Amino acid sequence: MINFDKQIWGIDFDGTLDKPIWQFTTWYLKEQGKTIYVITNNSDKQYIYHTTDRLQIPRENVIFTEHQPKSVPIKLHNIEVFIDNTQEVLDEINKNAPNTQTILA
Repeated sequence: MINFDKQIWGIDFDGTLDKPIWQFTTWYLKEQGKTIYVITNNSDKQYIYHTTDRLQIPRENVIFTEHQPKSVPIKLHNIEVFIDNTQEVLDEINKNAPNTQTILA
């Protein structure tokens, strides 16, 4: 069950936030006052910013991992819920950031 009381949310980009349904979900969460981070291995900043700027996600909340495990910035920013479309990524987060709820997109 998704806990919508959580305040700090993170979402992957490729295969997740680049899809309209997750853009709507992110917009809804922002409207509810949630803090949103985008954490991605994608290094094409202009491509990412095209979407995140439109969703009014501050650029300082867009994290380019440069292929480090996503659990590192998740723990650094106290992200409570993270959405990704890759089960292996969620497994790594569950192992290394166990206080973060994960959602398979």
